[in-house]
Amino acid sequence: MFVLDIVVVLISLIYVLVGWFTNENNARHLFAGYREMSESERKQYDIKAILKFFKPFILNLGIFTMFAYFSISFLFDYITALFVWIGIETIALAYLVVKLNEFKVNE
Repeated sequence: MFVLDIVVVLISLIYVLVGWFTNENNARHLFAGYREMSESERKQYDIKAILKFFKPFILNLGIFTMFAYFSISFLFDYITALFVWIGIETIALAYLVVKLNEFKVNE
């Protein structure tokens, strides 16, 4: 299960790094969908508010999911920890998508 531990740590590290280094200058290149929009479509979204929500969310997701995985694998077993980790990731990322759609500026 050492490989699974490494995968969880790497994915969590990626989340933390993305949360740490995302800013207004590189957000247009990092956010899928946003980079494909025309300039007029981009103006419909408040990128500052999106980043204010996104950065701590993705940082905390990386830290919390790694902590949850290792806690559950210590208390139960790796299979249970894996399923809980996948569940947390899925629910959190689905919530992120829904929440980010609320940052559209009403004109």
